[in-house]
Parts: sequence; structure tokens; C-alpha cells
Amino acid sequence: MSLRTKYSEKEIRNLSKEQYMREATYHDMVMSYGVSFRVAYLARESTKHVDQIKALKIQIQILEEFIDSKTHFILPDDNKFIEEGKSGLSKEYREKFQFMIEAAARKKFDILVVDAVSRLARNVGELFTCIDTLKKYGVGILILKGEYWTFNMDYNDILRLAIEA
Repeated sequence: MSLRTKYSEKEIRNLSKEQYMREATYHDMVMSYGVSFRVAYLARESTKHVDQIKALKIQIQILEEFIDSKTHFILPDDNKFIEEGKSGLSKEYREKFQFMIEAAARKKFDILVVDAVSRLARNVGELFTCIDTLKKYGVGILILKGEYWTFNMDYNDILRLAIEA
């Protein structure tokens, strides 16, 4: 249920950031209700093949255009995490992914934006862990393909997201 169906715009602006994120839908998060968010993005391609490099550039363009179109999103340059030629099967080999998690732990951003769920992880266990870890740090994930907002998802929703992906 949308924030606008529960609260007036003034009440929405007075919600704590955590309460806002906990109650918001994907569409609430992309609408500007006078609350600003620091964002980061994660872009990844799994090989260094020429076609994959082109796809990575397109992915980055999509992410940056989306974020730039949101006046309430603030994207510092050091919140751009780009993984080239990295498989998503295991996070332990993904240096930029680890930097992103460390930045989340240091409260450098509130929202992580990814193009698709496969950019986060390629297996269900790591997807659960990623979403839980970021949520523990106060970070929600906006997944553009499918219009998902993970901050208030329960395990059944995350499992459906993983199956759909």
C-alpha cells in the first residue's frame, strides 16, 4: 500500500528515514515526497567479452539516467560500484561488491540501485545474504527490472524474486 494512501504529504516528510523505507513501495521510493536519499549503484558483467563490455556500458547508462531523473537521489562518484569480468556466483571474488558492502556498513548510502537482480547475486543463498546484510546496515535495494524494493520484503517475497530472476 502506497505511503500516500496512509499519510498526508506533510506526514510523509515527517517520517523517519527508516520508517519511510520500511513502509514504502517501489513507486514511493522513486517519487519525490521531499525526502532525500544518498544512493549507490552496482553494475556488473561476468566476462570481458566485447559484447559484455558494451552491455555493461548500457547498464551504467540506464542506472545513471534513472538516478539523475530523481531529484531526491544524491549519487556521489565514490558510490558507483562497477564490476568488469566478475561472475556473480560467489561474492568472495567480487572486490567491488565487497567495497560496496563496506560502504553500506559505513552508512555511505541509503539505497542501492541495480538494473536486475542478477547483478546482485546468481544464487539464492547469496541473494538472501546480500539483502539481509544491506538491510542490517539500513540500506534498501531498488531493482529496476521488475520494480522491486527490498527493504520491506519478507523471505517469501525474496524467494519469489529469486525464482523470477
